Amino acid sequence: MSKRAEAGEILNRGGQEQTAGRLDGALSLYLQATEIDPTYASAWYNAALIYKWRHEWASALTCSIQAADHDSSNDASILWNLGIAASALGSWTHALRAWKGLGIPIETGDDGSPRLNIGVTPIRLLSADGSGEVVWADRFDPVRARILNIPTPESGHRWWDVVLHDAEPKGKRERDGQFLSVFNALERLVPSSAATWAVDLEAPAPEDVEALVQTFHESDDHAQDWSDSLEIICKACSEGTPHEHSPAPARVWTLKRSFGIATEAPGRAEEILSSWAQGASGRRWADLRQVL
Repeated sequence: MSKRAEAGEILNRGGQEQTAGRLDGALSLYLQATEIDPTYASAWYNAALIYKWRHEWASALTCSIQAADHDSSNDASILWNLGIAASALGSWTHALRAWKGLGIPIETGDDGSPRLNIGVTPIRLLSADGSGEVVWADRFDPVRARILNIPTPESGHRWWDVVLHDAEPKGKRERDGQFLSVFNALERLVPSSAATWAVDLEAPAPEDVEALVQTFHESDDHAQDWSDSLEIICKACSEGTPHEHSPAPARVWTLKRSFGIATEAPGRAEEILSSWAQGASGRRWADLRQVL
């Protein structure tokens, strides 16, 4: 039996272990296959995939480089894994190799990192239970994006965090009449310096909220009406294309609002809230508190 055939049998056994959810056994077999045939790109790729799932980026990068070096087909999956692992570690030479291999036109920043202008993209911030909050982000790289919303504290993320995200789309969200692919966040790469604060408001009309949001933006902070922007949808809608289960009820404005604020200066937030409350009848705020 040739080395490739022997390694192929072990690779198949690893696939069976992976399908059964026994990732330790699968990884051990994949690595065993690479020892028997070090030029076996598929075995290196499968090992890299498990390391990616575990966020063991150095091992993921090593295996992805081996897979790419020994792959003669320019396999897109191998190159995406290479780009993700390299981006997690800031290894821009390897990341650029992946993106160029995929035919993605890339410019680089002053630090040599890839720079694109992909635009606003929905990113899912996964929780430990597998659920996730979808936020809008500026995708400036094939697998990096900066969060534009103020996520809820349960997500563990902040406005302006830079996150690493996966390459496989997991659902769609509508924006300006277009359905855009959702990508799952893998890791926070650059934490935001702006803390997340919550405040309870009384706002008589939408115009009152719009005025407050605008004032925060003008102060280089960020604010978001969580009462209006958060929507819970079913798993099928979240990971597919959202659809209506029944006619949506007409939105009715409610006086009491839950608000998120992203700021490095809570004192400035208090000043803005107080000035806003004095600006029109019926406006009130209470219980400004840091939540993340």
